[in-house]
Amino acid sequence: MENQIDEQEVIETPAPEQEEAPENPPQEEPDEQVTRLEKEKADLEAKNKQLYARLKKGTPKEEPVAQPQSTISEKDIFALIKADVSEEDIDEVKRYASYRGISISEAVKDKTLKSILSERQEERTSANAANTRSARGTSKVTGESLLEKARQGDVPDKDEDIDKIVAARMAAKLNK
Repeated sequence: MENQIDEQEVIETPAPEQEEAPENPPQEEPDEQVTRLEKEKADLEAKNKQLYARLKKGTPKEEPVAQPQSTISEKDIFALIKADVSEEDIDEVKRYASYRGISISEAVKDKTLKSILSERQEERTSANAANTRSARGTSKVTGESLLEKARQGDVPDKDEDIDKIVAARMAAKLNK
């Protein structure tokens, strides 16, 4: 029995094959080399043709896509000016016209677009009103004006203003 195990354990493994580079590769005859190269060339040309055909099939010809009208006709420009469309809204009018499939001059007359444009104009107007400063500027308070207010009974709360009153009063006494 022990003998059988030993026989089973022993597994023959083939020795790794070592490829030895031939020191002198066999020389081809020039005629054989030419025929071999011509055959390789023919194979490569055939593969190239197949790949080109696959490439041509894989990419169908693109049909020109209708792009939005980038130029505006003179008639459309006149309609935009007449409708008093602001510069910010011109792109909106162009998009609306292309969406509806109508000209810009017809789009400007459309009630829906008119309401959109008037709403955007109102938003711009209110934004401009909020951003504008008041015409009244803050005047710099002088010592004399503070002194006059103090004589009328309006005494300031800030220490700087009281210092200005004192300085103004002393300057008035020195000038007399």
